[in-house]
Amino acid sequence: MRSTLMTFFCGILLFFSTASSAREGFFDPLKVQFPGSLDRQHMMYSVVKIHGGDAYNYNVFKTEEEKLRWENNPAYEQSDGYLVYHKAFLESDLPLCSKPTGEPHLRDFCQIVLQGRKFPQVVSSSIPGSGSFVSPDGYILTVRHALNSCIRFTGTGNTGKYGGALMPCKVETVDVLTEIKSDGTLIYENFKISLAANASRLEAFPDPNNRRTGMDAALIKIDFKSIHFLEMGNRVPDVNERLFQLGFPGISLRNPEWIAKLGYRDADASLRVSVGLSFGQEYPESFLADADTGKGNSGGPVFDEQGKILGIVSQAMSSEALRVSALQYNGSPIRHPIVAKICELFKVRILFPTIAGCR
Repeated sequence: MRSTLMTFFCGILLFFSTASSAREGFFDPLKVQFPGSLDRQHMMYSVVKIHGGDAYNYNVFKTEEEKLRWENNPAYEQSDGYLVYHKAFLESDLPLCSKPTGEPHLRDFCQIVLQGRKFPQVVSSSIPGSGSFVSPDGYILTVRHALNSCIRFTGTGNTGKYGGALMPCKVETVDVLTEIKSDGTLIYENFKISLAANASRLEAFPDPNNRRTGMDAALIKIDFKSIHFLEMGNRVPDVNERLFQLGFPGISLRNPEWIAKLGYRDADASLRVSVGLSFGQEYPESFLADADTGKGNSGGPVFDEQGKILGIVSQAMSSEALRVSALQYNGSPIRHPIVAKICELFKVRILFPTIAGCR
């Protein structure tokens, strides 16, 4: 069981009542007025936190050449099922550990340094993923890249998986919100997951030259019955349509004075809601929007004012945009696979008839 204490926030009602532009902020969903007739608690209960199976083998070097050589080593699987990637910093980065930082890799690296541990050192990723219930019998929609270890373990990376028997994941789990206490504390229960469907590598990453994501999507299932789930939408959002997203963005430690001025608590991997505007369809399988997003939002629902999921959070437009937006909001557009296309890819109406909304 896990709990998160939600803190007081004021002034957000005006924010969510205007569609003039997107705004910075990861807002406490208990303190916002959701649009129209949407039920705040229903939306909150519908979203889950995914604990992935990724880890990083950190090291430190004197030169950029040594650093790149280390990071180009292939990922490997540990005996416990974690998929381990290689990540390195330079000795010139060590002074950064004397001051707080929220960039996830630098934060984990500095923790090793400050604890006096020797390099190389393997650390499990501290950033979660997000997803949402899309049926009453425990199906959850998320992104493929939140399940790298599971997809490797099940051997479905190259071929994809489209229905058939559920395949238990070895490492990944999800936290499900089971109670909202009167004081705002959120109570979560942890569940093991099984893989129901995932896009193939080529479908998820159609253009390896620029590393853009395509159908970066997966369905997982847990042994849990939920009356709270979201309906899959069947359209692409209009340009300048106001959209919302729920998820678990990780720590960014933005400027405290600026955060206080805008009236929100900085991201800390607790449940948050953000708002933005659609830029419209980008590729046949994706659209862009600019709601504030951080690492940890991946897989979370992007929904309209009727609460229908139109997309899921997948990718910042570039690694530089992602790095910058993790520390200071810059309005970078985020790529979202279109849910209607996911319905087609996974043949949801035929293979997963309990999932709501697919045509």
